[in-house]
Amino acid sequence: MSIRDRYIIDAVRTPIGKFGVSLSSIRTDDLAAHSIRSLMDRHDFDLRGIDDVIIGCANQAGEDNRNVARMALLLAGLPFSVPGETVNRLCASGMSAVIHAHQAVQSGNGELFIAGGVENMTRAPWVISKASAPFGRDSKMEDTSFGWRFINPQLQEIYGTDSMGQTAENVAERFGVSREDQDNLAVISHQRAGKAIRTGRFENQITEVTVPQRRGDPITVSVDEGPRPETTFESLQNLRPVFKKGGTVTAGNSSTINDGAASVVIMAEEKAAETRQWSYSNEGTVYDVNLFDDSGRAAFTLLLEVTAEINTLQKRVSILQASSLELNRVIGAQLTDDAILAQPEEAEVAKEA
Repeated sequence: MSIRDRYIIDAVRTPIGKFGVSLSSIRTDDLAAHSIRSLMDRHDFDLRGIDDVIIGCANQAGEDNRNVARMALLLAGLPFSVPGETVNRLCASGMSAVIHAHQAVQSGNGELFIAGGVENMTRAPWVISKASAPFGRDSKMEDTSFGWRFINPQLQEIYGTDSMGQTAENVAERFGVSREDQDNLAVISHQRAGKAIRTGRFENQITEVTVPQRRGDPITVSVDEGPRPETTFESLQNLRPVFKKGGTVTAGNSSTINDGAASVVIMAEEKAAETRQWSYSNEGTVYDVNLFDDSGRAAFTLLLEVTAEINTLQKRVSILQASSLELNRVIGAQLTDDAILAQPEEAEVAKEA
């Protein structure tokens, strides 16, 4: 079975909101729906042709419970005939969703997928376990925003259940990653993110979110809230370790706890050609044809159609070459057989040798 070519057609995301700040009042399923709806508004293909919506989500304890992918696609206005699947690989959940869609197209299990991820860590609920007996006193309450809950004692005994912060301390100690190296990288990260925001690098990928307010007009969130480009190495050095006494991991060099959602469209090459929803990838950068003006889009689309024709011809040439090799093998075998039949004595000598 041949492997099908796949294309990332387009991608959008909400701004990344900080824990408890601008996006904290938006439900998780509404965040995911907003990214899906914004993505579909940029394209005109038949929504009934979507084979699946695959969304990654690590929490799934609150408003993102019971298959948030399915709930989000319905809230986004997609036809009820479109299925949805939620996957969980913790921090890699959204990436796993994209990989699943890619593999589905690659193996011929569909032509058009929406994949992405969602998390609203602010709105993750407190949960309470049931008591082990009527009127029991052993119920436990856990915060599901981050980390382990209701840990299996056997798993704890065999492997341990360190938090991500403690794991970062373990990695730093094992591989000799100093506090200075971590703080330097954090400063560089903040500065690069700040520059990207100032230069509009993220504008095409971000879909702004309108957030209703209890009083006054709604506010519009269109910029990531986490980056702090004014951060300095000296300011980070003044922070105390959070996860281990005398450790190296601080609130300044750790990843943040965030709210946000993202969605991408993944298509098979044939589907992209059919719907004229082309993208072009060059050295790892994906260009969306919808970003061009009308004349540029027409020229670029023609270029891609010609490229597709060339690819088809190359495949046919490969088939012809393989057929030619097979034909030569058959002819060669036949000539050898004819030579053996024509000279039986020499053939017998050759066999004995």
